[in-house]
Amino acid sequence: MSSVHVTLEQARALSALAQEGTLQKAATKLHKGHTAVLYALSGLEEQTGLVLLDRSGYRLRLTGEGQAGLVHARKMLEA
Repeated sequence: MSSVHVTLEQARALSALAQEGTLQKAATKLHKGHTAVLYALSGLEEQTGLVLLDRSGYRLRLTGEGQAGLVHARKMLEA
């Protein structure tokens, strides 16, 4: 994922979802609508060609690829 241009908005969305556990709570934390957060995450999946989110259950969850992407996103945000 490091060779793909990830925006700060996408990195923040991924990190907030992992930290907060739900799309709505992540959106509240970021002071955005839940659709904006979902759009950022969907765009990140499209750019990377990876499935970062498991959409099979009631709540979105990070896949293994999503967990790896989260490590990269958090490094980005720390920099």
